[in-house]
Amino acid sequence: MNTKDFLRLGVPLGEATRRATDFVAKFILSGGDKSRLHEEVKAIVANPSAFLVDDLRKEFAKALLNAPPPPRAEPVKYHQWGEGLDHEAVM
Repeated sequence: MNTKDFLRLGVPLGEATRRATDFVAKFILSGGDKSRLHEEVKAIVANPSAFLVDDLRKEFAKALLNAPPPPRAEPVKYHQWGEGLDHEAVM
């Protein structure tokens, strides 16, 4: 699995992606079935708190729980008070 695969499964960039890579390596080295990797990562992304006691998966789960929220698709709506304000002041 690579970074694009992780992104498609909902793993945010940064620490969570690094921990996902570590998890995949440990999973394979411990004899895990490579064909189940997609399902394993998807399950951890769906409910990371359920894997906090699992020695193999807990670092990845912690990184997901501590990841910053994704950027907003649209700017936040705001209310502007005042009239005739300079455009640069508003920005």
